[in-house]
Amino acid sequence: MLTVIQQRLANGARVLGKMWLDGERCPKGWKSTECECTPKSRFCKAKAQWIDLALQDGRMIEEGDYGLPLMMTASEWDNSGLTLKIEIPEVGVVGVGPKGSISMMELEKITPETMPSILKIFKFFPGAKVTDEVFGSTKPVDAKK
Repeated sequence: MLTVIQQRLANGARVLGKMWLDGERCPKGWKSTECECTPKSRFCKAKAQWIDLALQDGRMIEEGDYGLPLMMTASEWDNSGLTLKIEIPEVGVVGVGPKGSISMMELEKITPETMPSILKIFKFFPGAKVTDEVFGSTKPVDAKK
């Protein structure tokens, strides 16, 4: 069960993604550091509110150009509607998000050992899903046929 703050973070991720897609931007982009533009854009204000909520949820500030996405949970990133391009050794560039080869939620399920082979599959079969189920016949098979 999500807390009220977690629900607000999920909704905030969706709002941030929509603003970004609608062209509302900030020179700091997706950095989690304080914005320097004046007047503050709606995106900057929303980003600051999202970071404040994330800190209340016990998260740490992530540095770098993509600090804000790194602060998000996998489901929050997917909820943003945005796709992040990530360079994966042995695989190349992979789009992670709703319009990419794999969602962040699916990427989170992959172990480091299996990641290169699974991501290669996802590049060629977008929309595939990672599952921990074992598929097999539920009906007995007559081996004589």
